[in-house]
Amino acid sequence: MSRFYGIQLDSIYLTSDGTAMGDACKLQVTNAAALMLPFTGVTIPAADGTPVTQILESDKGIPFEIKINVLTADVWEDVKSLIITALENSDTIEIAAAGDAGDFTVSAEPVLPQPFAFDSFINDRIKGITLRFMTA
Repeated sequence: MSRFYGIQLDSIYLTSDGTAMGDACKLQVTNAAALMLPFTGVTIPAADGTPVTQILESDKGIPFEIKINVLTADVWEDVKSLIITALENSDTIEIAAAGDAGDFTVSAEPVLPQPFAFDSFINDRIKGITLRFMTA
């Protein structure tokens, strides 16, 4: 389900004009709940059959996507440039999100082979954008 979420990729805001004051874009973050937890783990049975939970910090390796309904061409170009630069320099991107479902801040790497995609473009609007990341 799509929601209005405030998301910032480094210094770029996913808004109508790429700034903090712009109108928020309608978007969806897949696997967002996993990004909000400070830990992850598995439960396995011990030799006597009792469950044992192994808890680990979940700061690395969580895949997620940001799906955006529409961005202006200017903001789209800024986002593309940020992702390409991160790939060229083996850098991470700081992603901060705030919304009704919960807030999270992660360092993430764009995921190859296709870190971004879009469905269509018309009249300076890019539609159906998907950005793919993995926490680093």
